[in-house]
Amino acid sequence: MIEEYILLNVAPLNKDSLLLVSFDELKFPGNTDFNSIKVIDSNGRKLLFELIGMKGHSGKYSYSGGKSHGKNHIAVIAGSGNAKHIRIAYRLSNKPGKPILQENKIGMEISESNITVSTKNVSVFFEKNGYSLEKVSMGGKEYGPIRLAASGGDTFFQDRMRDAKFSIISDSSIVKIFKVTGSMKVSGNKCAKEGLLPVSITYSFWSADGKDMLAKAEIELEYDRAAGMDGRKAESLNPLLWYRLDNFSGKIAVNSCFTNGMGKSSIMTLKHPYYGYFSGGGNGAFFAMCPYVALPNDGIHMEKGKDFFGASWHSMSMPKKPYWSNETESTGIPQGHFPMHSLRSYWKIGMYFGCGKKSKKNIKDIASAFSYPPKIRSIAHLSPEQVSSACITRWKFNKRMAFNAITDDAKINDYIYRAEGKIPKWVQMAIATRTLGISYHRFCFIGNNLFYLKKFPLLSTLLSTLLCLIGAGKPLREKFGNENMSFLLHTNTHPRLYRLSAGSVRREILSSEKVWVHKWRNKTPLSHVFSYTSSYGLATEKGTMAKVAFSSSRSLQWIREWPIPNSPLDFFLPTPLLWGICVGEFFDKSSCKRIKDEFTERHRNGCDYMLISGHVPEYGAECPSHVIKMFRFFEKHKDVWFAGADDIIKYYKARESITLSPPRKKGKSFAFDMENSLPQYFLTEITLIQRIIKKIKRIQFTQDGKTYSDASYKFIGKKLVMYNLPSNAKRVVIS
Repeated sequence: MIEEYILLNVAPLNKDSLLLVSFDELKFPGNTDFNSIKVIDSNGRKLLFELIGMKGHSGKYSYSGGKSHGKNHIAVIAGSGNAKHIRIAYRLSNKPGKPILQENKIGMEISESNITVSTKNVSVFFEKNGYSLEKVSMGGKEYGPIRLAASGGDTFFQDRMRDAKFSIISDSSIVKIFKVTGSMKVSGNKCAKEGLLPVSITYSFWSADGKDMLAKAEIELEYDRAAGMDGRKAESLNPLLWYRLDNFSGKIAVNSCFTNGMGKSSIMTLKHPYYGYFSGGGNGAFFAMCPYVALPNDGIHMEKGKDFFGASWHSMSMPKKPYWSNETESTGIPQGHFPMHSLRSYWKIGMYFGCGKKSKKNIKDIASAFSYPPKIRSIAHLSPEQVSSACITRWKFNKRMAFNAITDDAKINDYIYRAEGKIPKWVQMAIATRTLGISYHRFCFIGNNLFYLKKFPLLSTLLSTLLCLIGAGKPLREKFGNENMSFLLHTNTHPRLYRLSAGSVRREILSSEKVWVHKWRNKTPLSHVFSYTSSYGLATEKGTMAKVAFSSSRSLQWIREWPIPNSPLDFFLPTPLLWGICVGEFFDKSSCKRIKDEFTERHRNGCDYMLISGHVPEYGAECPSHVIKMFRFFEKHKDVWFAGADDIIKYYKARESITLSPPRKKGKSFAFDMENSLPQYFLTEITLIQRIIKKIKRIQFTQDGKTYSDASYKFIGKKLVMYNLPSNAKRVVIS
C-alpha cells in the first residue's frame, strides 16, 4: 500500500469552523482506501472529520463539482485557529481496510413527537409540523422556539408551515445536516397580495468538543414559485420576515453600526463580525445568532422586539419612508419590496449554543466562524507518483485575497496623481457613460498641453468635448488608457438607484450597457456592470452609511454585501463570493483610517475579496500624504492580489467553470486536459499548482489542439510547481 497526502491551504481556519469539501475538488485517485483517511493540521493535531455520501462518489474530477451537501464530501472541524494548512493522509489499495470509527460528538434521536439533536450541554428539538426548532435546552433551562416568521399584517410562524417535509442529508458522528421545505402563508392588510411563499431551510449542526454546539440555517425564499390563495402565480408578495428566538425578553449584546427605533422594536444594522447574543445569568446559558448573508437587502440586521430577538429581513409592508432615509430621500416604494420578476432570496444565519463564561469572551471568534467562512486557497497532492493532479489556485499567483480600489467621478486629479505615481495605476477610475447630449470626453490634450479651465469645470467639459469632436484635442482618458490605467463606468444618468423602481433600475442598466458596448466600443460589458453604481450611498439618520457595489449582469452573478433596495432580483443571484465591502465617501483622514482598520481585520481573518471606493481630493491640491500612505500600506501585503474589476471577475468565473482531468502518462511525458464552459470573452490567465517529482524539461499547452506554447513555471516548494495558463487552454503536456 502507498501512503499519499492532500494538502489544503485553508483561509481562514477559524477555531470550531466547519469545512465541507467535495471529493471531486480533492481529486482522490480511483483506488483510494477511504477507510484509511486521517486528517491533521499543520501543528500535528488530529482534526475531527467524517466522510459524507462516499458511496455515490462520481469521480468527475471537476474543480468545483459536487456542491450539494449530501454527496461526496469530507467534513472537517477545525480544532484551533492558528493552523496554516490541513493535511489529509490516505492509502492506495484495491482492498479497503477496516473502517476507522470516528468519535461521536453530536447525537440524534427521532421520536413520535420530535427530532432531537444533542451534545453534553445542549439539546435542540425539532417539532414535526413545520419542523421549526421547538425548544432549546441549555444549562438546565429551556428557550425558544427558534423559527422563521412572516407577516403581511397577520403573523405566520414556521410551525404552521404547509406541505412541510423533512429530510436527513447527513447523520454522521460530527455533523448533522437536515433540509426542511414547505410554504409560508402571507396574509393581512399590509401585504400587496395574500398568498403562499415556498421556502427551504438547510440546517447544519456540529460540535468540536461534544459539549457546546454550532449551527447554521441556510434559508432560500422562492418568490418565483409564490402562489396566491387561489393557487395562481403571485408576483408581488412582500412580507416582513424574521428568523428569531421567541419568548425571550432579556437583554442582548449586538455588534452594530447603528440602531433605529421602530415603535415596539429596535432594528440594528450589523458590522463585521456579525453577531447578537444573550448570556443567561446564573445557569450559564449562552446563545448567539450570527446572520452573515441577506440577499437582496440593504444590510444585515438584528431586531429586538418585546418578546423576541433575531435576524430580520427588514422590508417595508407599505409604501412609506425607509427607516434609513430622511424625508427628501424617500423611495415611495416599500424597502425590500420584491418585484414581479423576482427569483430567489437568500439568508445565511449562524448560531452558537453553549454554557459557561468562556463563550462570552470568545464571541468574536464564534462570529468569525460564520462571518469569514473557510475558503480553500490551494490544493497540493503530495504523492510518490511522478506527476500529481493539478489544481487551480483561488486567486492569481496563489494570493490569499483579491483587492479592488476605485476612485469615483474621475476628475483631472485622478489622472495626474496616477501619472505622478501618487496613486497606483491598478486603482481604477469610475466615470459615467453619459447620454445627456454630449460625448463624455471631459478633459483633453492639445498637443502635449493639457486643456483645463480650473475655475470653470462645466465649461471646460463642454469645450473639451467640442475640441475632441473637431479633432483638435485628444481625450485625456485615451492618452492614459495606453498606460495601464483602467476605467469603471457608472450608469448613463447616474441616478440615485434607491429611489427607482425595479423596472427603472433594469432600464437604466440596459441602456448603459448599450452605450458602453456601442458608443464606447467596449465589446464586453464587464467593468461597467461591476461599478458601485449607487454613487451617493445609502442615506441614514447618521449620514451616508456606505457606498453600494453590485453586479447588474445576469451572466456574472456577482454579489456585494449591500444590494440595492427595490432592485430586480435576477441581477443579484448569489455566488460563493460574499465578502466584498465598499467603504468611504471621500478619501479623507478618517475614512482612510477606517478602511485600513477594516482591511487589517479582514486580511487577518482570511477575507476572500475587498473593494474600496472614494473621491480623491480636487485638482489644485497635492495628493494628501494619508492617501498615498494608505495605498502603500496595502501594497506591503505581498499575499494580496491588487487588480482591476475585470481581472477579478474573469478569474473568479474561470475557476468556477474549468474542469481538469487526472494526468496520464504519454510516452516520456504526462498530459491532462482542460474543459472550460465559459464564453470566450471571459478569457483570462489562471494559476495552477502541481507536484512534479521528475526533472522538468518544459511545460506546454495548446489552445487549438495542434499548436503548443511554452508555459513559464517556478518552484514554490520541494518539487511543487506553480505556473500560469490561459483559461481556454485545451491540453497541458509536461515533458
